[in-house]
Amino acid sequence: MAHLGFKSKGGDPDVWMRPATREDGSAVYEYVLLYTDDCLFVLDKAEEILKQEIGKYFELKANLIGPPSLYLGGHLR
Repeated sequence: MAHLGFKSKGGDPDVWMRPATREDGSAVYEYVLLYTDDCLFVLDKAEEILKQEIGKYFELKANLIGPPSLYLGGHLR
């Protein structure tokens, strides 16, 4: 993840973040939460970034890319 510009935080090595800029020019952080084979992306254009950046280095199941419904056994909405 580091080669994609993400940095892991010392308090939780499963949380990765990187600075980004939205289309309106506002500064934000993009977050990726990783644990074993689960991942949760908290960022604008998540699907685009998953396919174009993350998908180059990790095998992704295309049918599972979409809005989150379950993460680490917890249901999300």
